[in-house]
Amino acid sequence: MAIFTDSTIFKSTSRFKLTELIQYNSHLTPAMMKRFDFLDRDKLGTNNIIKIEINGSRAGRPDLISNDIYGTTIFKWVLLIFNNVENPFDGWPVAGSVIEAPNRPSVWREL
Repeated sequence: MAIFTDSTIFKSTSRFKLTELIQYNSHLTPAMMKRFDFLDRDKLGTNNIIKIEINGSRAGRPDLISNDIYGTTIFKWVLLIFNNVENPFDGWPVAGSVIEAPNRPSVWREL
């Protein structure tokens, strides 16, 4: 199994952009997904973390929340990783809850 470090095959906004690639069955594929340093709460600092109260229209819709914060739905994976969501299909986030997210400059700077 060969390991590659060139991840130019992924879009610049892909969650796999910074992930090591391996060759598996003659295909390049991402290795295990890692947690990105820019999503580390301690390194990010409280000034770069925003709190979002979930209303009925955004409940279960990380894509809509991503669009509200980052101007695009493609960063919904950032919200899922940052909030340690293991199953994105269970209706997360629920109405009335408060979630946290890295602010827009923190994400755009890295991706």
